[in-house]
Amino acid sequence: MLPTYKITLKTIFDYPFGQAQCFDRYVYFELKKLEVLTSDMSKQIMTDIDGFYKNGKYVFISHRRFTLAVQSDSYKYVNAKKMIGVAIVGDGEDPTENLIEEQSLYGGSFAFFKNKEQAISWAETFFIQ
Repeated sequence: MLPTYKITLKTIFDYPFGQAQCFDRYVYFELKKLEVLTSDMSKQIMTDIDGFYKNGKYVFISHRRFTLAVQSDSYKYVNAKKMIGVAIVGDGEDPTENLIEEQSLYGGSFAFFKNKEQAISWAETFFIQ
């Protein structure tokens, strides 16, 4: 079930390797086809997003339409006080070995979803009062 308030797109960050759409409480990131997300890419993404949200908290939703490896040191750029959850959308496929390994790199809430709507609903649960 999607939230009852109006979801507003606040800003977009375009990268050669994908696009981050920043909403009130979550980031929806869609990667372009690539094999490895490097730590330099992750640093750039997290610097931009943390700068946008300033002291606010958010959930990161990563939509992946293909298998991707994330370099193990990529999560060192995550500020767990700000990024309070990670949702991976896999277009109906079961989590791969790469995703299970990636989950072990993040100490917070981490979940897999088959579609964007499920991931957004999950992200919103972090903000229910």
